[in-house]
Amino acid sequence: MLLSMEPHPPDRGPGRIIFLNGASSSGKSTLAKAMQQALPEPFLHVSSDHLVASGMLPARRDPDGPFVWWQQMRPRFFDGFHRCLPALAAAGNDLIVEHIIEFRAWREYLAALLDGLDVFLVGVHCDLAEIDRRERDQAGRRIGEGRSHVEIDLIHTFGPYDFEVDTTNAAPGAVAASVLAAWRARTRRRVLRQGISGNRETLSVPAATTLVAAIEDVHLKRGDV
Repeated sequence: MLLSMEPHPPDRGPGRIIFLNGASSSGKSTLAKAMQQALPEPFLHVSSDHLVASGMLPARRDPDGPFVWWQQMRPRFFDGFHRCLPALAAAGNDLIVEHIIEFRAWREYLAALLDGLDVFLVGVHCDLAEIDRRERDQAGRRIGEGRSHVEIDLIHTFGPYDFEVDTTNAAPGAVAASVLAAWRARTRRRVLRQGISGNRETLSVPAATTLVAAIEDVHLKRGDV
């Protein structure tokens, strides 16, 4: 009889978020997995790549219209992914999020969505030559994508981090240990909101959504995922 009842764990408040931002092939997934294994409490490993790998996206079958990737499907997909993060945390889930904050507007949007939550923002760096090597050695990677995230998108220039790591030559376990040590010693200074444009205290989600839609055309001709 008890097995048929929905379990209700005690309310523990919103979950904590360790947010990894870095270029493709910079080692975010490996770091996230090492951290997840080392943590004594359950953390969900959340990535937009997980959703893509699940097969949820339809084929890009038309050159224009609702199936256009850059102007239609992609902005909505990432808008939805970003909105999932506070929902997961609000349900009490601790999260390790790995992501590429490609646009300043995305950082502003995430700052609005995650405002009030315990977010620890980590910059994941890697030597560009090593990123190039990893892309050549791993099937399914697009050569030059990771480099473009750093040199063209300037993903590490939109604001400060709570902590930064370099994965070029370090063992994943050692990098994970350094991140977790810094996370345990963290303060609630909400660094995610620092360095964004406009009024930091009044930035709204709809306003950030408009910024995202306006700026994403920058990549239209690159054919990125």
